[in-house]
Amino acid sequence: MTKAFTTFEAEGDSLSEARENLVPQLPDGYEIIEEEVIDKPEKTKKKYSAENIDAASILGQNKIGEGMSIFEEKVLQEPQETSLTIEAFTEEEAIRKAKRRARGFCKIHEVVIKSTGKKRFFGLSSTPSLYRVKLFKQAVIEVTYQSPARICVYVVKKRKKRDQLYCTECGSTQFDGDWEKLMDETSKAAGLGRFFNISAPPQCLNCGRESLLNLSEQKKHRQSMHKRRKELRKIRSTPEFAELIKLSKQIDFPASTAREKSLMKKVRRIGEELAQKGGVQLMSSFIRALPTSPGHERLWRDFVSSSWDGIKDESDNRWMH
Repeated sequence: MTKAFTTFEAEGDSLSEARENLVPQLPDGYEIIEEEVIDKPEKTKKKYSAENIDAASILGQNKIGEGMSIFEEKVLQEPQETSLTIEAFTEEEAIRKAKRRARGFCKIHEVVIKSTGKKRFFGLSSTPSLYRVKLFKQAVIEVTYQSPARICVYVVKKRKKRDQLYCTECGSTQFDGDWEKLMDETSKAAGLGRFFNISAPPQCLNCGRESLLNLSEQKKHRQSMHKRRKELRKIRSTPEFAELIKLSKQIDFPASTAREKSLMKKVRRIGEELAQKGGVQLMSSFIRALPTSPGHERLWRDFVSSSWDGIKDESDNRWMH
């Protein structure tokens, strides 16, 4: 980036939220030219156990890292007391087996031997003792932590829209402000002050020929012509336009007064229908759509326009020839 820029940073639970939080920071008259994602939001899960759910939740909140937030908290195990009957040769073995069967965070409250096993010579054919183990299963929660999303944007002052110019001789492109900049530098070096009111170069800065086309204006003109042709095609496909063309073939100028009056009534009826449908604006579009070649067609166009003289639309606009 060659232009002088300013940076702004913002964060949020997601990239979209970070962008929304960034908008109020941007000054008026500036535009974003580049965005950089510093950190994407990441989730990590950890389990905590305690005597009850509230205590486990507080433990999870105290373990939150810097800049992190709690995205979700899920209860995996409710606190409860239970007892298990375990076969084991020793009390330690009974405790180990009870913890494995509990499958979770638990505390042993009591171990009671219900029946004593029998020991044989060298341990052969020995039978284990029977233990009753009372234990307390702790509350277990799973906390999902999320790191924030952070973005940085580079902004610059909005540049005034310029027209692009194209040289038909050498094929180079330039902007309408380039010539003004060159004249300013030349006049400043010569001590002549500044040239004012120079909006476009009179000649190409590359080859010096006066053969520049304004591409911006050419594009606007093409769009306007396309819209105009589309409008003409639509009008010329209507039954009212077809009837006007048909009536134009029933008269030769100059015509008799009786003939003109007969056709004028029919043409005026069409004009009144158009005024009801689209007003004076639609009537004007129909007049523009009529052929304009010299001779009979131009005379017929004038005849139609004069026949509609005085017709009003719903907005009380009057057609004037």
